[in-house]
Amino acid sequence: MHENKNSASETELSISSLSCVDSERGKEHGKDSENLVQRKCSCLFHREGPLPYPAKSRQGYCTGELVGNETYHSKLLHEVQSFRESEARNQQSGARRVQLLNEEMAENVSSMMSYTEYQPSSANGCLRPEFNEGIKAVHLSDDTFRKVSVMKWTTDDVVSWLESVGMEKFSPAFKAQNITGQDVASIDMELLDSLGISSIQDRELILSRLYELQHPDSGSGHVAQIKGIFQQIPSFESDRESDVSSNGSRKMSFIGEEKQHIDDNIVVRSLKIWHDVKGHPVDTTVMVTSQMTSHDVIVSVLNENDVMDEPSLFTLTRVTMDSNTGEVCTFDLTKEDYPSVIHQTSQKNPEIKARLELRSNKTHQVKVIYDMDEEITTFKMFDVSTMCTCGELLSIAASAYCFPDVSQYCLQAISDKEISQEVGTTKLLLLYNCKTYKMMEKQETVEITRKSSADQLEGISNRKSRIWQKDHSSESRFGKKVSHQEDLSELREGLIEKDKIICQLQLENEAYQVDRRQAHDLRSLFSVMEREMKRGQADLLNKYKMLDQQLSTIRNKSSGILGHEDEVDILQHILIVTSQQIQLVEQRERLLQTQLVTAQANLRPDPLVIQHLKYQLSDTDFCLLDLKQQQADIYRQLKMARRQLAKMYKTAVDPDRFSIFKLIQELGYSPSILHQVVTLNLDMSSNKCDFILGHDSHSRPVVKHADENSSLQKGDHIIEINGASVTHFNESELSKQLLQAASNLCIVVLRKTTNCELKIQEKTEEAESIREDLSLTMIELESIQDENRDIKSELERVSVERIQLQEKNSDLEAQREEIHTQFEQHRQEVQAQIKQFQEQLQKKEKEIQDLKNQVSGPASGLKAALQGLSRKSSILSQLSDGGIKTTINGGPVDSANELHNGDKVLSYEAYGEVPIWQSLQMAPKGDILQALKDQVLENQQQKSYLDHLLTAVIDNAPNLVQVVDQGIGILDQNALDLKARSEEFC
Repeated sequence: MHENKNSASETELSISSLSCVDSERGKEHGKDSENLVQRKCSCLFHREGPLPYPAKSRQGYCTGELVGNETYHSKLLHEVQSFRESEARNQQSGARRVQLLNEEMAENVSSMMSYTEYQPSSANGCLRPEFNEGIKAVHLSDDTFRKVSVMKWTTDDVVSWLESVGMEKFSPAFKAQNITGQDVASIDMELLDSLGISSIQDRELILSRLYELQHPDSGSGHVAQIKGIFQQIPSFESDRESDVSSNGSRKMSFIGEEKQHIDDNIVVRSLKIWHDVKGHPVDTTVMVTSQMTSHDVIVSVLNENDVMDEPSLFTLTRVTMDSNTGEVCTFDLTKEDYPSVIHQTSQKNPEIKARLELRSNKTHQVKVIYDMDEEITTFKMFDVSTMCTCGELLSIAASAYCFPDVSQYCLQAISDKEISQEVGTTKLLLLYNCKTYKMMEKQETVEITRKSSADQLEGISNRKSRIWQKDHSSESRFGKKVSHQEDLSELREGLIEKDKIICQLQLENEAYQVDRRQAHDLRSLFSVMEREMKRGQADLLNKYKMLDQQLSTIRNKSSGILGHEDEVDILQHILIVTSQQIQLVEQRERLLQTQLVTAQANLRPDPLVIQHLKYQLSDTDFCLLDLKQQQADIYRQLKMARRQLAKMYKTAVDPDRFSIFKLIQELGYSPSILHQVVTLNLDMSSNKCDFILGHDSHSRPVVKHADENSSLQKGDHIIEINGASVTHFNESELSKQLLQAASNLCIVVLRKTTNCELKIQEKTEEAESIREDLSLTMIELESIQDENRDIKSELERVSVERIQLQEKNSDLEAQREEIHTQFEQHRQEVQAQIKQFQEQLQKKEKEIQDLKNQVSGPASGLKAALQGLSRKSSILSQLSDGGIKTTINGGPVDSANELHNGDKVLSYEAYGEVPIWQSLQMAPKGDILQALKDQVLENQQQKSYLDHLLTAVIDNAPNLVQVVDQGIGILDQNALDLKARSEEFC
């Protein structure tokens, strides 16, 4: 009994919990579905607490045990019924899936059977008899009309000719205007406009037929008629092909092996095509014939400009402009149009200027993948247009991969979700909207289809066996009496397994979240490392610039300290060293290029090795470019130094020009004494002059006196003041020149130097120190370059790690999608079970209501007796409290009114016809106590009788107890208080 009670309680708990969760789900629809399923699972299996039907004492009538047993049976019946329904649905859905898979298998088999090689047949065998007769009629009609001159044709002859060449739709217009042979021979645009023929295609057709009539030797009329007949033939897999041979003649190949060679070089003219296939707008003049189509002209233009692009990526457009209105019109020519004829007709109107342009219709790029073997996969990128077909892309890819037979390969479109489907050769790429395609052999696609079909058949057989086993087990279980505990345990095990699956999915989701966080951390680390690397590169660049500035400063110092000859020698030495370094770097570059070509030529090239070689090659190119720039700078400096040295030599030997030697000689100094020319900038804003000028014995300006803080020295000979030579100025002119200088005074003086040997030694030592600094700078520069290489290698490693992280992230995204799909499927199954549980619960509630209605009649008598007992108990409580109180106080009796309004049977039972309160109003206390004892004894006898009655009802009809328990409260709190007070009073 206790086991049944616990099982029923747990089952009812599951139903109520599911109902509660379902109601909460409607209110909290915005929350995550994973939390909802987790709450459901916790309600089903992990809830602890008291049972919903507590077991009461025997005296409280133990209703929980009986109701729980009834609920257990109803719940079990509901679960059995729902299990049967689910099995029937699974069987129906399984049969439907088997039917669908069989149909899909039949389609796959039919598609595999369609890959058969086409056996070409002769062209005559493919043609129907009426087409052969049509070809003969073309020859006869042409011969008939060519016997008579066009100029002698009447209107009827013109109409007959139009009908014979397939232009009968223009016959009414020609007949209405009375067009004769003379009008046809001199036809122009105005005549066509008057006839109402405005379409360019119609005009082209009329002019081409007229040209064929006037030039019978061209043979193009037969070709045009044969082409028109062949266009009416139903399309085959091997359609007609046309190409232009090397000698200019055109070959047309129709279905089969029979080919006709037709010479189109009858009318040849030059045609100017404007294009920008090389990146800049130019025009190309090509020689075309009247029978060359737009496709042939495009091929000729591309061949003239040595462009290897596919002709289908270009379109020939005719651009016209009206000279009067300035209106510009464009018209795209199809592949079958004749641009020579169209351009010739458009040039007849002088007011309209026309030209042909070759325009590119490239819109995007697609990737074509090809598996060379099981381990090596390669891909190529191709430019395509929106109007490009899959067959054209297949031919382009096959020519790029050097596959001669295109018919042995096919394309598969790979979408963003990595779902591949085979594409049709005649369909446009725009229909698939994919950027990645895979080229495969047709045998591989057949093997893949067969393998997938075999896997599908095996899955179908497994599903059929499982469905049969479930059906057989259900029939055997419900055909005889089976323990409900076993069914319940099986259902519970199924729920536990589903809970385990949910827990596993949650664990996988947590693992995915952890991996995702790790990937985010790695990306953050990579971004930080990238920023650090950029910062390090910036620091190295700044440091390199500082060292370069120091080097330039040192070179300037060396050029200022050393003589021009020493500077030329140093620059020549540096130039030689730089040239040697350039040779070494070029040798290294050639070696790296050889290694890169060798690595790419391997059957299984290592991408990391190739990438590393490319990085080294780019680093070498950068270093070589830097060295060449340094070499150019050094060469320029050397050239300037040599020019300056030559200028100095020329100045020293030229007697006509002013020189320092001549000046020294004129001033009377000994040539053995060294002099130097010094340029000084003096600030005259304070209007104070810290020097005195005068003239020497040779009447040359000289400094007579100078302060200690002055830049001038006593004995300095003034040569220039602010760019003007003052060597021959007198005092007045010199004073005027000084006054003209406003605030800044630039003076060039000739100063005698002392201690020349000591200064030369100091300059030599300073030059040596500069050379040492230069060597140290070069060493530091080499170390910085090594550090830069290390940083580049680290950047390469980080880039490889980034690629790996991206691949791992893509795998994690795929796992997350799979987990989410499984989770959604399980959630839908749980919702279906909840719905079944709710339906069964409503059915049971309806059955309970029916049972209540059935037992309402027998329970009315028992209900009346229980109501009387409750009223008696209330009267005794009022009598014990209110009656004695009124006797003692002597006031109005409120309890008497209550007795009068209540059940009067109990009032008159104690003392006959007289009410109890009247007979005991003046009675002594002993009489009152004796009356109360008698009444309590009577109540106890009635209670024992009711106990026996209820025991019999519980044993024979337990359903009545539930009805009575719901109708009245037999264990009312007032009755319990009355019982306690009565026992205490007695």
